[in-house]
Amino acid sequence: MECDIFLAIPHAMDCTDMIIGSARGMRSRIGDYYSRDRSTPLHDEAYGGTESLTAAVGFEEDGYTTILFRKKLQAAESVDFSITNSFMHVIWARGQDAGNYVHVPPTGIDGSTTASDPNYYKVDELKYHGHASHRGVRTLNFMLDTETDPVMTTPAPPLTCEGTWGNCNTEDSNCYLVRWSYNDSTGLITFTVRVYLENNQWAALGFSRNTQMAATDVVVGYVRPDGKGVLQDRYAEGKFMPSLDSSSDVNLVSSSRQNKITTFEFTRPPRTADTSHDFQFSSTNCAYFFYAKGGTFTNNGDITRHDQTPIISQERICIPCAVPSKSYIHG
Repeated sequence: MECDIFLAIPHAMDCTDMIIGSARGMRSRIGDYYSRDRSTPLHDEAYGGTESLTAAVGFEEDGYTTILFRKKLQAAESVDFSITNSFMHVIWARGQDAGNYVHVPPTGIDGSTTASDPNYYKVDELKYHGHASHRGVRTLNFMLDTETDPVMTTPAPPLTCEGTWGNCNTEDSNCYLVRWSYNDSTGLITFTVRVYLENNQWAALGFSRNTQMAATDVVVGYVRPDGKGVLQDRYAEGKFMPSLDSSSDVNLVSSSRQNKITTFEFTRPPRTADTSHDFQFSSTNCAYFFYAKGGTFTNNGDITRHDQTPIISQERICIPCAVPSKSYIHG
């Protein structure tokens, strides 16, 4: 099964192994599907695969549908993906609500009084899921231990002045680790980012109110060939290159690079004067963390777009001690 997702930044549905199910009472229909692009997913058989689920059951009760299935961790076909001890791209969707569908761009039946089938979206039919609350995307590691990785696996972040996100104990090309701590005496948050990068790659840490790229505060860091670390304060207005802030509210403390592992440490106040571009941290204003890596950088500080889909924290991450008794404004 050929699917070259490296020719461009992939869409969330590109080359995705899917399980799709529906239920009516105690009766259910559950199958192994594959999504090559944004068209309707097809059964694995359509792409030369087989139904690889080893067990499945579903039911509907009080308006809620529950689907359970079992599959092998190790995939044996090109249309299936192995579940490994690493971060995986996970998407979910649910069907349209009968009589209240959403379609963007509008279809031929939107606003039409002559549509041949005005009730095109029918109950339990596999058709377009719609936008907003009908779909979502996350980056998950299903094998993380809830006892040793609380930030990544529990709904609520720990109420401490410090924390971690990710894992980078080995020289794995996908490794990343973000640490943060708040110092009440200085009024600063210290972030340490440790990632695997090629010689000319950059890494970025983003902060956002939601899981979309638009309106995201971005900090880009990299180490030049001469060993000098570079840190940039940027802002993403949409799905295009984040622009440099007119003033920087981040301060590079240290940077290093050894055996393709780049580490940079920087500080920033929880609240800044740049309220339009910088995320304003507080115990109640928590951020989704974004991690992305290059793309490449140039000697004059320009960067190209990221090579892979950014990883987003499962939940908003709070830095509770980022609300001091007095307001710290970096100026």
